[in-house]
This record gives sequence, structure tokens and C-alpha cells, in this order.
Amino acid sequence: MLKEKVKNAIIFLCILNALFLTGRIWFNEKLWSSDYNFFVFERPSAWFENLFSPREEEYSMPKESLSRPRKIVVNSGNEMTVFYNSDPAFLGVNDSLQNILVPLLKGNAAEGEPIETGMEEWYAALANRSIYAEYTLSYTPELFAQIQGVQNATVFSSLSAIRDYMIAPDEEGREAFFIRDADETEQGKVLKFILKSEYEAVYPKDQPAEDELYFFAFDLGLSSASEDDDAPEQSVLLSPMVLISANEISASRVYSTNPMISDDKLDEETVNRILARFGSSARTSRNYTDSDGNQVYIENSGTLKLYRDGMIEYTAISSDGGISVSDTPGGSLYTSLNSAIDFVEDVWEGAIPNESINVCVSGDLSGAQIDNNTYRFTFDYYVAGNPVQTELSAKGGREEMKHAVEVVISNGSILSYRHFVRRFREEGTAHLLPMIDALNNILSQDMETENPGRITDMFLSYVEDGSGKELLPEWCVTFENTDEVLRYGREVSP
Repeated sequence: MLKEKVKNAIIFLCILNALFLTGRIWFNEKLWSSDYNFFVFERPSAWFENLFSPREEEYSMPKESLSRPRKIVVNSGNEMTVFYNSDPAFLGVNDSLQNILVPLLKGNAAEGEPIETGMEEWYAALANRSIYAEYTLSYTPELFAQIQGVQNATVFSSLSAIRDYMIAPDEEGREAFFIRDADETEQGKVLKFILKSEYEAVYPKDQPAEDELYFFAFDLGLSSASEDDDAPEQSVLLSPMVLISANEISASRVYSTNPMISDDKLDEETVNRILARFGSSARTSRNYTDSDGNQVYIENSGTLKLYRDGMIEYTAISSDGGISVSDTPGGSLYTSLNSAIDFVEDVWEGAIPNESINVCVSGDLSGAQIDNNTYRFTFDYYVAGNPVQTELSAKGGREEMKHAVEVVISNGSILSYRHFVRRFREEGTAHLLPMIDALNNILSQDMETENPGRITDMFLSYVEDGSGKELLPEWCVTFENTDEVLRYGREVSP
């Protein structure tokens, strides 16, 4: 009797083992690597989690930020109020715009076909009663519709790229939706949709403070060279839609720390959690610690390196390998971006459990595609409502880094991943020159680039260089012909 029970138990275990190994084959996982003679069990719990407990959709700052403008400018006809996406009142204003934008994308809000007009009418409308929304990134029309939750929209398909839009009365007094082409080669192309009466814009009741003064560059004549022979020609021009403020500015002082380090070395528990995100472990990988204390893990699919300064760097061995993050064959821009965001958040959860990652997608998504089904995405930290510019110089064989996270994804697999892990805290307040005064100081600086072109943007940001020093807010100016950024961050007395 006992012999029969033992035999049955062995048979039962063999069946379970066969089912388990079959499952691993189905999910494209190698049972063993070419250089080991034992089975490799990588996160077996994850297999059961995926099978029985599908990941629920949760709040995701990177995904939420995609559908929200960077700022909304409300012109009452006499005064302008600016709502940045970090302002408490922003959500209400944005919701009122969504109530028009989404039906328009679905083909329900406009009367008839769009009318193609030009920048002259755009500027005229913007200078009067209007609501203007500007995004941080440029999107393809298809992606712009998808992040608003509308699939297969074609109303903006004649545009090359989208970055801003406006709701305002047209020259005949009809409520209209204006959207322009953000592609530099298509400058001047504007589509105008006449809105049905039930889709009129709701203007917020909040009034600007008496000392708040905002102007667009085209309003101040800073976006075009002088045509008057008696007037001095400007040496530097601004893009017409750069918003200039004469207000006094204050922002938080910020400090950053490396959460991956403990007792001057990489924390073992943190390392193990991060390894699991890359389908690896210290037990199953060939690994070593280099002379600088960085840990290197080598798998058949690629190499993962964890630096003491908080850098995570993964490189796939071949373009047809990498870390699978999507079940969708091929992978569109939209699905690849969402898969990349999910992976970034998963890695962050390994580095800093139970804390939401405060990053936004950066870089124009209209130019994110490298080749068929291969995309490169970048992410930057946000703190105190402002972006953090990462600036890490090349060292020890590592290339320089200009963003907090850099991801290359192809056919649903991560081919390259770089992530500079940092935790931020706000402490104290810094007072800065008004934007217009800072611009004058910036323009007096010498530039490395001989012909930088127009100023494309000016904004407040912090700079993270890995030194551990206090991060002070700085005014930043970017140009159209160079990646060079000019900064001015001198404090003034409050």
C-alpha cells in the first residue's frame, strides 16, 4: 500500500513538472542556458501572477501626462491667465477642453469639413478671446488621438505633427477649433473646425492677479526681424508661441539621493528586485563586481550593469532578442510607448517600492521611430512641477546621458535600457529673476554654436548631474539648430 502511494506521488510530481516546463516553453522562456547544466527558474511566482492575476490598470503619471497639455492660456479679451499642469485649477480648465476635443476627434463636434487657413487668422484669434493649449511634445495625429482615448480618428490626418490647439471665435464670430501643423516644414498650415452650438468653450472665472503679465513672443514683436529701416534688427528671434512672463518667480529648492546605495555599496535587496525585473538573478547569471564596485550580470539575451551611482544599463546581445514586454506582434508607436512606460514603472518599483515614479515622456514622439517597429523613447523626472534635466558626462566606458531614462524597444522587446535612479525632496524656496530679465541675461552669454537659430522654448528646470549638490531652479533656453541649452539661475532677494 505504501509503495503504491509513493509511486502515485512520484507520478503526480512528474506530471506537475511536465506542465510547468511546457508552460515555460509556451511563454518563450529558455529552460537552461548554454553554459549551465542546471535548470534556471527565474521568478516562477511571476508566471503564476500573469496567469491568474492580470495586472490592473492603475494611475500612471507618464501615461496621464501624455494626454494633458503643459499649459493652458486663457485670454478673456483684456487679460491672460496661464494654468500650468501643476496648478490646482488646471484640471477643471482641461476637462472643459476635453469635452470639446474628444467629440471633435470622434467626428461629432464640428459642422461640416475643416477649413484650411493660415497663421494670420491664428494670431488674430489668439490675441482676442481664446483658450490655447500647448503640449510638451509633438505627436503624430494618430498618436494624439489615441492618447485622448479615441481610436482610428482621421480628422487631423492631413497634419504631420500636433503640439497645440486653440478654441476661439473666428473672423465671422463663430466658435471655432483651430489646430496647426507643428512640423517646421509645414509651418503656416492651420485647420479650422466650426463647432456646433452645444460645444462652446467654458471660460474659467478665475481672474489673474494684478501683477501677472504674460505675452506671446509675436505680441511683443520678438518673433520676426524688423522691416523698418529705422528700427534695429534683432540678433536673436523667438518662436512666435513662446510665452513671456514679467512676473516675479519663486520655486522650491530640491535635493536628490541615490536610493540604490547602502553603506557605500549597492543594496543587496534592491539589486535582487531590479534583477528580477530583467528576468535575471545573482544565482543564475554569470556576474562579477568591477574595480569601481559596479555589478555586471551576463545572460544569453543581454548584459545588465548596475552602477554604484544609481545607473541601470541593459543592452541586448542581438536585435532579435531582448526582454519581451508585449504580446502584440510588431508593435505600433502607441503600443510600444505603453509597453515602455509599463517597463519603466516596473523597474522603478524594483528600485523604490511603493513610490510612484515622477517622470514624463520627453522628446518629440512624432520622431520616435528609428525603423520599422523600432522606437526610442526618453523620460525626464519632474519635481515641484518643473522638469529635471539630467546631465551625466561620459566616464568609465559609459556614454553621456541627457535624460533620466532612455529606452529602445523593437517588436515588443526592450533592446536597450538606461535609467539614472534618483529620489527627490523639496526643501526651502529660491527666488529668481522674472523671465524677461533672465532672457536678457541669457542672450548676453556666448554660445558654442555659431548659428543656433530661433529660441524655441524657455522654461524653469533643475539640473541633475549626479554630484549630490543642491538643485536650484534655473531658467533654460533652447534653440532650433542645436541641442545646446543656455541657463540662468541666479537668485534675487525676495
